[in-house]
Amino acid sequence: KDSITPEKEGQSGNRAKEETKKVQKKNNYFPLIVGILILLGIAGTFAYNKSVFEETTSKSESSSQKKDNNPDYKIGETIEFGNYPQDKDGTEKPIEWIVMKNEGNQVLLLSKYVLDAKSYNEGWGDVTWEISDIRQWLNNEFYTTAFNKAEKAKIQTSLIKNEDNSEYGTSGGNDTEDKVFLLSEKEADTLFSDEEERIAKATEYAEKLGVDINENSEEKGAWWWLRSPGDDRYCAAVVNSDGWVYGDGSRVNGSDDGVRPALHLHLSSSNLFSYAGIVSSDGTENEVPYNTRTRLVQN
Repeated sequence: KDSITPEKEGQSGNRAKEETKKVQKKNNYFPLIVGILILLGIAGTFAYNKSVFEETTSKSESSSQKKDNNPDYKIGETIEFGNYPQDKDGTEKPIEWIVMKNEGNQVLLLSKYVLDAKSYNEGWGDVTWEISDIRQWLNNEFYTTAFNKAEKAKIQTSLIKNEDNSEYGTSGGNDTEDKVFLLSEKEADTLFSDEEERIAKATEYAEKLGVDINENSEEKGAWWWLRSPGDDRYCAAVVNSDGWVYGDGSRVNGSDDGVRPALHLHLSSSNLFSYAGIVSSDGTENEVPYNTRTRLVQN
């Protein structure tokens, strides 16, 4: 065996120290590597959770937007849309409309109150809805006064069927296309469950203009025009103050019958109109929670 000289012993000791340093150096890197791995794990988890959150939020917003764009309005509910003079001094207020039909992407609305008093036609003569002065007024002066530009964009142009008088056969004339219109004799008969539901009160503004009101009744209902002809084309059908559809009609140049406009509202956006409640048969409204962002009823 070789003897261990002092020189060899020193070299052996140095190598041992170097090996020890290498091990210590590796041990020093280990916590750093573990820390990096932990951080990478946290970052990965955060990225995943963020992705899931964004996807969930996106779906939620999409669902909410879909609900806002297609509100499930029920027949009898009322909404506020547009403005028109209603107080005696002519102060404008939001117009309340009753939902008469929900047709998916649009609703048929009828004003809750008689808003004005107008002649069906200024001149007394043979007239149909197509050539009547009241049709021109509704689609021009009323339309311009009651709705702003954004609101007008939500009002559908409707194909209006002008049927003959159901009892007398008086010709209803040609069909028309209108933004705003009056209900027909048939619609007034079928869209309400009874005469009580047809009774409409007049605004103070309409009363001031001379609309005919039954002062002796508790409801104080007003007479209002329909677009259908009466027993002849010198008359137009009306709903009287007791809610009866009067097919004989009133003389077209009479100025004391009221106006309850109707229109089709597109439901692509709900932020232009607000939910007002549900109209009961006695004319009262049930209050409903109100969502200030969507302006729709809260479930």
